[in-house]
Amino acid sequence: MAMKNNIDSNVVTTERKSPDGGWGWVIVFSSFMIHFIMDGITYSMGDIYLHPMMEVLGRNRGTVSFIFGMLPAITLGSGQQRQQPSTDYVSVRDSKQNNLANGYDKVHNHQTIVPDSADDESFKMTTKDLELLENDDATGEDHEKIIITNDNAIGQVTASNEEKTTNSSKQSFIHELSNEIDIKLLKDHAFVLFIISNFLTSLGFNIPYNFANDLAIDAKVGEHRRHWIIMSIGFGNCIGRIIIGVLGDFKRINRLNLYNIVLILAGIATMTAPLCGSIVYSHMAYAFVFGFFSGGYVGLTTVIVKDLVGENKVLPALGIIYSFQGLATAIGTPIVGTMRDYPLNPLQPYLWPYIIFGSSIILSGIILFAIPKLKRRQESNKKKPQDSNEYES
Repeated sequence: MAMKNNIDSNVVTTERKSPDGGWGWVIVFSSFMIHFIMDGITYSMGDIYLHPMMEVLGRNRGTVSFIFGMLPAITLGSGQQRQQPSTDYVSVRDSKQNNLANGYDKVHNHQTIVPDSADDESFKMTTKDLELLENDDATGEDHEKIIITNDNAIGQVTASNEEKTTNSSKQSFIHELSNEIDIKLLKDHAFVLFIISNFLTSLGFNIPYNFANDLAIDAKVGEHRRHWIIMSIGFGNCIGRIIIGVLGDFKRINRLNLYNIVLILAGIATMTAPLCGSIVYSHMAYAFVFGFFSGGYVGLTTVIVKDLVGENKVLPALGIIYSFQGLATAIGTPIVGTMRDYPLNPLQPYLWPYIIFGSSIILSGIILFAIPKLKRRQESNKKKPQDSNEYES
């Protein structure tokens, strides 16, 4: 019995604590709602707002679609921004103003004014000035002269401090931004190629979302059925993220090759869209296929980035990629709208825009097959023994 008690006393019970304090579900739910609302607005703008905005604003597709391109571009491009520099600026600025306020307080207490950051001799109140202020025989003009003189000195120091603070804040912002963008990542040729691929993909990624309804109008699809097309993209997207995401977890499957194939098939689906005719189900078929593979592309991007640059550099790498994605979206969407306004083929106004930007997506997948070779060359240049690389399988 005593032995049992000794054993029980030696047992240490450990309580597993959640690193997020148990609030992780709130973050997940909030993220879901943000994407539910923002992505819903972003990807349905062309279906809902294209023609109403053209009529109300009196503008063509090229101008209106620029708005459609800027919304996701700003969202993606804001990945590099940080608020800390502006916060630091406000804190420093307030600190300087507090010092000046203390200086004014010392004036009224007849003390010599030497602000913390002031080295200017003209700012110091002389003993003669203090004695004159304390002299009962001093006139109002004498008091006014002293006050004006020292107020001017304070104003000069204030301006100097604000100028220094402004320059410091600019340098701080540039420093923070340079820290956020890891320049060393751009020396990795494989990662640079991945950036180029994502740029090419994003040139045409939003086109089916923004112009599927307008394409259906040109093809004379029934009005009450046109909305089914964008819905098909959404359904395909949800399913594709799950299925392709699961496939990417299998060790026997090369994730990079899967990613490349997904992009190529999404590009092919985009190119076939203008050939669907007036049958809504053919439009829904291409839309579902595009949504399926484009969803897989989105789901695999972060994982591929981790494979390329390592887990510790995922966040700065994604920041760079999102910035280029945003730039490409802002470029590609209005170009397609303008090409529709001035079609090369009046009988099929969207034929060439979809072919060109569908080809861009296909090309974005093809060029990534060069990554294994680039990685091998990079490792050989480092003259380090290469263990195993999953991209070489």
